[in-house]
Amino acid sequence: SAASVVARPQEAAAEGEGLSLELPEGSTCLKMLYFAATYPLCATMYITMPDVRNQRDRNVPMAILAFLLSLVWIGFFSIALVEWVEVISNTLGIPLPVAGVTILAAGTSIPDLLSSYVVAKQGQ
Repeated sequence: SAASVVARPQEAAAEGEGLSLELPEGSTCLKMLYFAATYPLCATMYITMPDVRNQRDRNVPMAILAFLLSLVWIGFFSIALVEWVEVISNTLGIPLPVAGVTILAAGTSIPDLLSSYVVAKQGQ
């Protein structure tokens, strides 16, 4: 049940059952900073979306719900990004089209960068 996963999140993650919101063991200062920066987003996703890695949620209706909620979150973050870029570009005096094209360039280049990094780490 969901209560058992919440009650023992570290065990659930160890068994591959889902996401753990517990502080990682052997935390360095950098890990603590990363944890603090990502915790609000991870906690929000944990609360609002079913984790289909859990045996209880591993079915087609829950997968469809998770997909639809993912689209909602993508829409929310897209709208937020546009608003933030508009505010920042107006604050810094950067023309809005220049800021938009810069974000567009980063949005198309970062996935390539990450995939190249993964392939390089695998030694290929």
